[in-house]
Amino acid sequence: MRKVVAVLVLLMTVLFSGCEYFDNTPGSFHIKFEWNEADKPDFSSKDYYAWVLLEEWPEGDREKAVLLMQTAATPFSKTGKVSIDLSDIKYGENKVIKVEIRGSEKSADRVLYFGRSELFSFSSSDRDKEVKVALQTTATPGTGDDENRFNLKIIQNGNVVSKINNTEVTVRINVVQGNRVILANSLSILEKYLNDKKSVTEGFADKAVSELKVFEGNYYDLENWELNFGLEIAEDAGGERIVYGKLLNDDGYMSETVQVSVVVDKTAPGIINPAVTPNPAKLGDIVTAVFSFTEPVDAEKLDLNWDGLNFAESESVTENVFTYTFKVDENTEERNYTLEGRAYDEIGNGPVTFTIGGAYR
Repeated sequence: MRKVVAVLVLLMTVLFSGCEYFDNTPGSFHIKFEWNEADKPDFSSKDYYAWVLLEEWPEGDREKAVLLMQTAATPFSKTGKVSIDLSDIKYGENKVIKVEIRGSEKSADRVLYFGRSELFSFSSSDRDKEVKVALQTTATPGTGDDENRFNLKIIQNGNVVSKINNTEVTVRINVVQGNRVILANSLSILEKYLNDKKSVTEGFADKAVSELKVFEGNYYDLENWELNFGLEIAEDAGGERIVYGKLLNDDGYMSETVQVSVVVDKTAPGIINPAVTPNPAKLGDIVTAVFSFTEPVDAEKLDLNWDGLNFAESESVTENVFTYTFKVDENTEERNYTLEGRAYDEIGNGPVTFTIGGAYR
């Protein structure tokens, strides 16, 4: 993969508190970092800001990292260059430089890109010479373009759905730059878990991406997810369900929170104004049976019994209105007729049954 090299120049002024070691000659080093071509920001069309953090890792242990200093936000130029002046830096061992890049000057905003150096030392012998620290700068979890963003989908029976009657689903996740995903059935559950993992026992999933089922490309599936899990809600309750998600990586960076919603519907469709006209009918009449439903129904499961009459479907002018016609001729027996029907909605709720009475005299 093609690399793009950018240069971050830091002017290091080194000060000491002990007089015998005092030297006002500045040491300096340059930091170079690389972008994957696909991940490099477009500096010419959007503002980006850099923060430089200096850490010390006692005994080289990352878990014991101590933040020594952090700069204020410094804007990149439209060509992707930035120069940051650092002062009051002390010599020492086991130093690590970290660069964080955001899309605004606010440090509370999400980090979009980051890089971390290898361990290095900075000593008095480094005066007047350049110390190079290589940084591999990568996008943080969820950072992508308009066509490839971290998102969630609700899947049932292999299809993306927006309405269901069974609350066990698959959550499909487009993983962008992360290796761990957290899902929750409410925003409060997610926030509580992120603040204190021990405070939440249900209603969430915390999975390494490697534990999920591969679908295709960057998409992974969390199967057998129960949308009512962790919620104080009746099993047969309808209404909206929302799944919230975050992506994480090993460096502790998180994506923005994303969500996906689905409507739970456990109610059978209602029949509206079933009627036959004219009623009673006479020889030569065209009898019309009309009925509609409170919501779209599954046409393949619509079961109609015309009591021996040859009704044919006509094209309805209004959506979800069904119209059938029959012409009375000399072969039609004079009697009362009962037209019966049974229907399910598009997600399987039902059946709703109905009858329409008619007569030929």
